[in-house]
Amino acid sequence: MQKRLLLPLATLSLFVGLMTACDSTSSNSGPSITNLYLDNTSLSAGGGSTGIHATVADPNKGIQVNFKVVQNGTDVSSDFTISYTAPSSSVTSWSAFNDGSAKISAVSGATNGNDTLVMTVTDASGSGTATQRVPVTVTGGVNGGGSTATQSYTGSVYDVNGPNKGAFDLINNTGVSASSSDATKDLKDITAVGTVFDGSLSSGNGATFVKAPSSFVFTGATVESITAAFNAGSPSTTISTPSVGDVWLVKTSRSGTVTYIALQFTVVHAESASSSANDGYVTFTYLM
Repeated sequence: MQKRLLLPLATLSLFVGLMTACDSTSSNSGPSITNLYLDNTSLSAGGGSTGIHATVADPNKGIQVNFKVVQNGTDVSSDFTISYTAPSSSVTSWSAFNDGSAKISAVSGATNGNDTLVMTVTDASGSGTATQRVPVTVTGGVNGGGSTATQSYTGSVYDVNGPNKGAFDLINNTGVSASSSDATKDLKDITAVGTVFDGSLSSGNGATFVKAPSSFVFTGATVESITAAFNAGSPSTTISTPSVGDVWLVKTSRSGTVTYIALQFTVVHAESASSSANDGYVTFTYLM
């Protein structure tokens, strides 16, 4: 009779032991990351930032968060700026990324290409780590760690009310008459009849303009440096009253191709308030 009681008691002891082990494992589990994503997975070098979102849980508290960005197995974190509100050491569940403060941006000299943002959360108690990855693409930066040279051209735009050509085709490096299609008019004089030419220009085809900062180096500028400087600025539909030496950056889209151009004014021949000769013009050198 005693032997028949031993088996149920042993089974009960084993069951209780298993339950205790299960509870212990659960309470000491490591951190986790849920649903890491970016508002925009395509970043423009030198452009604006995009939001990072994730939720982190850690029953042991003491969350430590780290980021890196890799490209083809190489750490390229220096190409990016990442900011976020760090979790306090007392939290067990943290979604501070979703408060709008967590952001990532690519610096002006970032290398173009497909990268991976790697987020790692470490439990300060030493019980483990959690990692998630999300793809991110950089455009408008340096191609393959090198640079793309530009070619130099010159051009002029005249008072549209005079006898000379009041528009210019930057892609084909030629003046354009008033009667020609607007599609080729990357630059276009906007002097109204009865007013005087002051050098201000617009575009007939939707090209946009950014005045380059004083730090921009025109001589020897590359496709990458022009693109990055344009994307860091606030585009306008006009070049307003330029002066000799001013550098303006142009973004023009022709036949589905986007081209970034750096343009430096070498002559600004404005008309006086009493002028009726319509002989105003600007001359420039440009790189593309």
